[in-house]
Amino acid sequence: MRASQSLSRFVIALGLMTASFAPMHKANAENATAYPAETVAAFTSTCTEQGSSKGIPAEVMQQICACSIEALQEQYTFEQFAKIDADLGAGKPAPAEMDMIVQGCVKEFISK
Repeated sequence: MRASQSLSRFVIALGLMTASFAPMHKANAENATAYPAETVAAFTSTCTEQGSSKGIPAEVMQQICACSIEALQEQYTFEQFAKIDADLGAGKPAPAEMDMIVQGCVKEFISK
């Protein structure tokens, strides 16, 4: 497995598991895909901290994690995101589409 795939799977698993601890509010009515601020903050913060502990500079991880959660919000409703989170908690793999989204962010910022 390439490093970018490994990192993207790490970002997905970590971010979603972290987001599950944030309050589960309904998406903003103006933007059906907006996630609660607490969920976005939990995803980004923990993703950045844990990724940085793997030897990736914190500022790079911050960009990867922010890119990832922004792209995920564009692709998945909050309800879909919460379902994927529950599935990951049950040991199921992340959808391939989600992995590709995160891989795109990893490649964008790791190659800089």
